Amino acid sequence: MNRSSAFLNQSVALFGSQTQTLGNLFNGNEAEGKLDYNWNTNNRMFIEFNWDHNTDRFGPCSSNCARGFSNPDNDYFPNAQFNFVHTFSPTILNEFKLGYTQNNTQVGTNLPGVPFIAFTDSVTGFGSYNGYPQYFKDHEYSYGDMVSISHGNHSFKAGVDVQRNLENSLFSVARGSYEFTDPLWFAADTPEGQAAGVNPGFCTTLACDQYSSNPQGVLSPSIRHWRNWEVGAYFQDDWKITKRLTLNLGLRYDLLTWPTEASNHQSNFDPATAVYDHVIPARTPWSGLVRKGQSIRIVDSFGQQSADTLFYNAHNHAERYDAQATLAAQGSAYVTAGTTLLSNEGRALAVVTADTSGDHDTSAGACSCESNTVRFGHHTRYMHACRENFLVEVARHGMDKRDIVANINFFMNVPVLPNGDLAIVDGLSKPGDYVELRAEMDVLCVISNCPQVNNPCNGFDPTDLRVLIWDAS
Repeated sequence: MNRSSAFLNQSVALFGSQTQTLGNLFNGNEAEGKLDYNWNTNNRMFIEFNWDHNTDRFGPCSSNCARGFSNPDNDYFPNAQFNFVHTFSPTILNEFKLGYTQNNTQVGTNLPGVPFIAFTDSVTGFGSYNGYPQYFKDHEYSYGDMVSISHGNHSFKAGVDVQRNLENSLFSVARGSYEFTDPLWFAADTPEGQAAGVNPGFCTTLACDQYSSNPQGVLSPSIRHWRNWEVGAYFQDDWKITKRLTLNLGLRYDLLTWPTEASNHQSNFDPATAVYDHVIPARTPWSGLVRKGQSIRIVDSFGQQSADTLFYNAHNHAERYDAQATLAAQGSAYVTAGTTLLSNEGRALAVVTADTSGDHDTSAGACSCESNTVRFGHHTRYMHACRENFLVEVARHGMDKRDIVANINFFMNVPVLPNGDLAIVDGLSKPGDYVELRAEMDVLCVISNCPQVNNPCNGFDPTDLRVLIWDAS
């Protein structure tokens, strides 16, 4: 797209004018094969395979496709089955089945760098849906066995079905989505609605008098690896009572396991069952007891909000989180799913069990009035800071400034630059992202909902956090 492009592109066909030459019909290739084999009168089998591949260079379109913003679609649907039947006697036989199905859908964008713009006055907007590109690849493995028995007027069937489901997906919401009343409001840069937009990360200060040498303006894509089982068992009796009446009797039990995320990027806890649920207002501190075995979830409700966090042994505050020991033990510069938070006595305080954002900082420390003065100028000396939040909150538990140690900055994006410097850039967390930890001992958790507005750790706009706690059960 450029200023010399036609305002309306001939990128879709009207009804009745579709031709393959025009190129907007999807292309498909399908193949199917089946092999039947009878070993003898008691054993027979078949193998069947189906292949379906579809492409569409326009893909799922909104009216914005008329301006040339298409979403190329590339889909694969292979399917295979194996069936084996063994006859034990004229009245007893066994059927064994194996199956595999793959659903592989890939939707891209031809101009991925343009945000999605819509107008409520029905004027055609531009840009592809901000949820593209998205990829879903499902593997379904099925197993089944059934025994059939005929006895008098009864036809009995008993069997089991087992299915293993694996879904791997990427759902990217990195580009902004903006809705305007009409083009006039668009020209005035005044949207009435906005979703998933981020600061491009060029500026490191609110006044934009400093620039980032490593801009980070893209939200991390949501990559998930879901796993679950479906298991069923059944018994059926077709009872022929008379020539004109057959009674169908049956009993079936099905178990559908709750999906789990293979990389611990998602939790299965239900907020409705939490024993504690609290909103931490912007710029304020919070503390709470998390007993051994309980799980605590810290939610970035609106996205790009740093949660400066400390952990202490609830019964001995001299034992507290040790950032250096934690990083050395796991061999990584960041905290994420699977990380064990170690104390200064080498014991486990908590384990990160789920993380939808990833790569949480534990090196940059907490902001303070003094550091604000050094980094941003003396006019920031009286701005509220995390260290002051910590001082207020730990004092409620009999501690003082000597007990404030290097903390974790959940949801704060601090890349390590090639020269070894730490940079504080735009956060990667999306609205609703969370980190979840299981307490390995009774711990006191202290959080400062970071009030910083001089660097992009909070998107220059501090917002609320949410804390939930579940019992071990």
